[in-house]
Amino acid sequence: MFGAIKDMAVSSAITKKLSPLFEGYCHSFKLTVNSSSKTMLVEALPKGENSPVQVEIVGYRLLQENGRAVLAYDRLEVSREWLKALASSFLPDNRITLPEDTPYELLKQYI
Repeated sequence: MFGAIKDMAVSSAITKKLSPLFEGYCHSFKLTVNSSSKTMLVEALPKGENSPVQVEIVGYRLLQENGRAVLAYDRLEVSREWLKALASSFLPDNRITLPEDTPYELLKQYI
């Protein structure tokens, strides 16, 4: 139960941090972390769309490369086929470099 509460708090904090990055593109943005299964679910309603997009990041791990936090993952599932193709093109190594101010050590404790 503690793990679920921790995941909710972490999910809320990450959503709050990332939402401003997406507000020009989306009406809503939410990220949910499940640290026990090592999955993240992103749900966003893009502007001009009627239904949300879902992105599931499966088998994630947090790394530090060249002083930057990096989110590596095993698989990315996307509810829109064209977005999955786009993600495959832009993220061929299954890695997402996080913003420079990402507190790696703190995040590592929680996800």
